[in-house]
Amino acid sequence: MVKHLKAAFVDLDGTLILKPTTFLMFKTGFRKGLIPTHFKKQLLKIMIFNKLGVLNYVKFSTRAVQVLQGKTPKFLKTWLSMLEDDFSSFLNKKLVSKLKQLKKQGFLIILATNEPFEIASIADKLCKPLGLTFNAFLCNKLELKNNRFTGRILNYYNQPWIAEDNKARVIERFAFEKNIDLQKSFAFTDSFRDVYILKIVGNPVVVNPDFRLWLYAKLKGWEML
Repeated sequence: MVKHLKAAFVDLDGTLILKPTTFLMFKTGFRKGLIPTHFKKQLLKIMIFNKLGVLNYVKFSTRAVQVLQGKTPKFLKTWLSMLEDDFSSFLNKKLVSKLKQLKKQGFLIILATNEPFEIASIADKLCKPLGLTFNAFLCNKLELKNNRFTGRILNYYNQPWIAEDNKARVIERFAFEKNIDLQKSFAFTDSFRDVYILKIVGNPVVVNPDFRLWLYAKLKGWEML
């Protein structure tokens, strides 16, 4: 008889890191002159839409990665190195502790995020000294040609972005391939945009929720961390 695995799928922005990592990047990028001037007004408008809860995250992300068009991995690595202190100060240590407990109980710990792997890997770096390592990453991938970013994202399981309902499809595909029982698994997220991943697992947990997710979780009786 085949033994099914169990996993905990964890969102990054607002969940494992309590602030949106892309916005932390932009804040530093503006301050350090890393973002071209013509992007600034557009990105500031996007940040306002996010605050109002009316941001189309896929459209935003598609636009945001274009900031890296023509840049090298070394440029991005330098930019991200400026953010480690910010990321560290917003690391959700309570969630890290919960994930460590689940790992001891045999759960795979999977980081599932809309952010590119280069950003997700910083979270991994911050969690390791606290005794938490990730078994896999389900995240977007930046397209690279001739050692330069193209400003586009590579498809993952034929899904254009690992976000919203697409993230749930990617998790379902990954679970099928790895023989993971989703009804015995956990999902952790902060945003109503990710409600789809909470619906496909047996143990949904909301973390630092926005108002819509808080209200929905209350109605459903879901755990809040």
